[in-house]
Amino acid sequence: ISARFMHAPPFCLLIYACCGSRVAGQQCYRSGMPVARIARLCEKAARPRGGARGMKPGRGAQVCGVDEAGRGSVLGPLVVAGVRASRPQLAKLLKMGVRDSKALSPGRRAQLCRAVRAEAEVCVSVAAPSSIDRAVARHALNDLEAERMARVVAKLGADVSYVDSCDVDAARFGRRVARLSGRQVRSYHRADSRFAAVAAASIVAKVERDRLLEALRRAGQAEGSGYPSDPRTMGFLKDRIRARGAAPKSARASWKPVRLMLAAAPRSSSGLGRRGAGRCSAPART
Repeated sequence: ISARFMHAPPFCLLIYACCGSRVAGQQCYRSGMPVARIARLCEKAARPRGGARGMKPGRGAQVCGVDEAGRGSVLGPLVVAGVRASRPQLAKLLKMGVRDSKALSPGRRAQLCRAVRAEAEVCVSVAAPSSIDRAVARHALNDLEAERMARVVAKLGADVSYVDSCDVDAARFGRRVARLSGRQVRSYHRADSRFAAVAAASIVAKVERDRLLEALRRAGQAEGSGYPSDPRTMGFLKDRIRARGAAPKSARASWKPVRLMLAAAPRSSSGLGRRGAGRCSAPART
């Protein structure tokens, strides 16, 4: 790098690092280009050359999308789903209305889930509350999700897989899933709103979790949506723990709201009232 370029502002060095081009950095420096424009150039230069957006696999190439449902829930399992399909199949699913499951009504999600299962290959992995509690005790919830996603990616064996990252560092999470699965993986935040395969996976994961939660409700092990923001869910937990001094098996006892309820309740003679209780807070998406 020339002596003159060494005195350039740091963002020019970033252009150099992204593009591998001393000329590009010098041009940005000399032209007085606005910082916002330079930032866009950096983002474009750093964008991965591959996948559903960057690279365009052949029409016969198989693409996999992976997403989860229920990570932040206090009741019920974490469900990871993967969908494998070709580009023509994904285009067909998009025409049917496949998109991020959060933008769909429950009835529409169920309808589209049936369409996805009919059109593409699907794989689902379920982590029980006890598995989640053990991961939280080790401060390893992201590791648990990476392991479950890697299982799905390896099982489906697509040419390239796209995963919705739970890690603040999406690239790091993608490398972890790739290492565990032995497959090519691209990881993004909000991937369910960017890639058809991930949107399809988000629908399958949500429908499958809703089905499992409904089974828990019928068995008297859950109420409401299962999330801490739901008064019905929290009322159910409070009443159950107060009456029995123990959290139901459907609950994540490592979550802070449950730990507080357990601490305030009389101890169960069986000791189950302390199940999974540690010093970890209910984790956010980190």
